[in-house]
Amino acid sequence: MDAARWSEIKPLLDAALSHNAVDRAQFVEQACGNDADLRAEVLSLLAAEHDAFLQAPALVAVGQVAFDDTDDRRAMAFTDDAESRRATDAQIGTWSILRQIGQGGMGTVYEATRVDGDFAQRSALKLVRDAFDSDAARQRFRRERRLLARLQHRNIATLLDGGFTSDGRPWFAMELVEGEPITHWCDAQRLTLPERLSLLRQVCAAVQHAHRAMIVHRDLKPGNILVTRDGTVKLLDFGIATVLDDAADRRDTGEAITRPGTTPGTPAYMAPEVLRDEAATASADIYALGVICYEVVCGRLPFPMDGATRGDWKRAVLEQAPPLLTASLSTETAQVRRESSVRSLSKALSGDIARIVAMALHKDPERRYASAEQLGEDLRRCIASLPVLAQPDSFAYRWRTFVRRNRAGVLGAATAIGALIAGLIGTAWQARVAGRERDRAQVSANRAGRVSAFMEQTFRAADPRAQGKDITVASALETAERRASLELARDPRVYSALLHSIGRTYLGLGRYDDANRTMRQALAVLLRDGDTTSGDFAALVRSLAALEAERGAIAPAESLYRDALRRVRQKPIDPLVLGGVLDGFGSLQLDKGDFAAAEQTLRQALALRRQSASTQPLELAGTLNNLGVSIGQQNRWREAIPLHEAALRTLRADGATASPDIATGLNTLANAFAIVGDYLAADTLFRQALDMRVRLLGAHHPDVAWTHYSYGDMLRLAGHFERAIGEAKAVLAERGGTLPETHPMISSALTVYGRSQLSLGRPLDAEPALRESLRLRRAAYPAGHWLIASAVGAVGECLLAQGHAREAEPLLVQALTILRASKGDADQRTRDLAVALERARARR
Repeated sequence: MDAARWSEIKPLLDAALSHNAVDRAQFVEQACGNDADLRAEVLSLLAAEHDAFLQAPALVAVGQVAFDDTDDRRAMAFTDDAESRRATDAQIGTWSILRQIGQGGMGTVYEATRVDGDFAQRSALKLVRDAFDSDAARQRFRRERRLLARLQHRNIATLLDGGFTSDGRPWFAMELVEGEPITHWCDAQRLTLPERLSLLRQVCAAVQHAHRAMIVHRDLKPGNILVTRDGTVKLLDFGIATVLDDAADRRDTGEAITRPGTTPGTPAYMAPEVLRDEAATASADIYALGVICYEVVCGRLPFPMDGATRGDWKRAVLEQAPPLLTASLSTETAQVRRESSVRSLSKALSGDIARIVAMALHKDPERRYASAEQLGEDLRRCIASLPVLAQPDSFAYRWRTFVRRNRAGVLGAATAIGALIAGLIGTAWQARVAGRERDRAQVSANRAGRVSAFMEQTFRAADPRAQGKDITVASALETAERRASLELARDPRVYSALLHSIGRTYLGLGRYDDANRTMRQALAVLLRDGDTTSGDFAALVRSLAALEAERGAIAPAESLYRDALRRVRQKPIDPLVLGGVLDGFGSLQLDKGDFAAAEQTLRQALALRRQSASTQPLELAGTLNNLGVSIGQQNRWREAIPLHEAALRTLRADGATASPDIATGLNTLANAFAIVGDYLAADTLFRQALDMRVRLLGAHHPDVAWTHYSYGDMLRLAGHFERAIGEAKAVLAERGGTLPETHPMISSALTVYGRSQLSLGRPLDAEPALRESLRLRRAAYPAGHWLIASAVGAVGECLLAQGHAREAEPLLVQALTILRASKGDADQRTRDLAVALERARARR
């Protein structure tokens, strides 16, 4: 074509390439209008670009197996022979170009060797092609080079050098990878299933490293995952990757490929939410890993595009489950899918690997693995025949995996056990327990039914047509209190249950004083009736003590629990009641900072709750979460994360996808990931929790403020200080309104605000907030509490930043002494304070 025609086509092609690959055709139709020739030309170039950039490997590596001739011709569709000849034998920077080895997207890849004389080194040098030398191409190259510079991992191709040519075209040199796409390697080497899964674990490790740097790859596919001769995986091509909420990324791209609706990538590996034009997050990379896992094991895509219209294929991805067949899959011998005479791995996905892939490919991002590390861990457990996270945690499942690992031992033991006698005894005992649990459940159901009917009548009576348009939930609750005192006072347990329900509703509305009044009245009714052995008593004590703790009143809450434990233990032990009280007491011990004692209490509670058939999923999930926090606060967060994940699975066991309790589970799990440094997984979970809480509870609910605080603290740890300040301000905006002055979140948000200002080099702005946080914590917690020590240390660091080393030193010594005693030397806060103290002494 002539130059005039190319000048007309080039801007359209650039704009089309910035659109989602699935929807480019519609953009071209609209942009070209009635010019059919222009439309055909752009679409043909896009087709070639799609094959070259999105389907073929980004780097055609030296020694790679030969591809189909048609694919080779397509990959070279944009070859500029003159440019190729000009580049060969040229020198770029300290690199001498040897030969062209690949093309993709807007760049050409050359093999190059270093010529500066210091040492010999080969590289793959990527250079913007003349035909695509535009601002958009330069921006993408700069971004890819910047992202690669942040990544140092054995399974990610390493950036070596970069710069601009004499005519201003950007280039960068990276590690020359001599290997094959992972799918080709697995077949060529005739790998067994465990060997294939081991390779996939390397891929997960590389993706996890990128996610920890808050980088989403967005184009994971076999062509971008090469395996070298020694079996090492190398992840390539971060050309369309993005950094979550990174200002530099938005500036470089002009937000052209980070906005929803403009996400590029390979359609076959795109997550459903990306196909719906939503932003690509870490969960989208998890989905792509699931597709790759399916393809590596089965030899085909879960939703093949061949023979299907684009619309049918897209509907299948959005609406249908991938075919996970149930035929047996041999783990001893791998079959090569190119050899039709051998039964292919594509025949089936079964057992644990099917469950793992199904979880990674879940339509709902919240139901997928929270991180690539989790997916990799499940693959490891699958290889070792251990229970996997993707499988519901049941005794039967654990027994099956145990038997699979210990077949001979189990068989020998089974012959020595008197199974019949044990079975008869167990059956009789279970029948007795089941009868008792059934009776208790019936009583509770009847009571709940009466409370529900009463509340339904109350709210029906509060119809605006009868009471006026200004009727509110609060006024309806006040009406319910008055009616209950007249109609239900003769039935203490129903009356108490109703008051408890009203109190919890007040608490949900953030009306702490009204909640405290009604729940204390409910407790007094139960104590007068002598009912301290029912689940109602345990639940009421838990609610009331939690309310006191939420208001910052730790001592009254502890008194409530100790009195409740004394009363419960005076009667025959009921696991349901005692487990509920112990769970609440353990939660309070967490608030006090007595983590070792909390762990001991919560382990007792968990055992009792699992013992009782009447334990509800919400109760079990709460205990699992609390136990995870107690373990994590003792610097064992890796041990805590599986407990938080188990809690979330418990809450979702009935198929629920959104509830205030699920939001709490997401928030807790996000905190754990933030503390171990997996900020990308934490960021994803915090966003999900915040969105769910705002949607379900409203923007000004205390739980929403909790998530703002937790998210802000994570952003501070990740170095996003301005955004952390914004989250802290969202909490402080509720001060004196939704949140009382004594609420622990106020002091915590002040700490996030102050420490973020300090990290930004603004100690004068930080000091008032940090001193206010210290004042509030001294009023709320006993002397020697680690939260007070943390606040003291923050003030000391702020004074040190202002040059007042002599004033800062005693504060840092005081804080460090307490934190060493309560948290230990391994805790990050302890280490940071120790460094600050050394700086103060050096300056003085």
